[in-house]
Amino acid sequence: MIQENVRILLVEDDEDDYIITKSLLSEIKGQQFHLDWVKSFDKGLELMVSNKHDACLVDYRSAPTMALNCCAAPSSEDVSRHNSPDWAR
Repeated sequence: MIQENVRILLVEDDEDDYIITKSLLSEIKGQQFHLDWVKSFDKGLELMVSNKHDACLVDYRSAPTMALNCCAAPSSEDVSRHNSPDWAR
């Protein structure tokens, strides 16, 4: 039985990695996935705080602090100012 789509946000600057991720998700039996892809930290963070995704995959190699910033941003107020937490600077 297929359950409701799992919504995944992919924050990744490399299109090849997006294609690979989409392909790997399509191979999982019994579950459908909806993959949203953005290339920038700012857009990824904006979408993360909208709380429309079940999971978020972040490429930590494309920007050294991107993954930490995404995890540490506590509110949409941070997104509107595009501020990183002090410890991540």
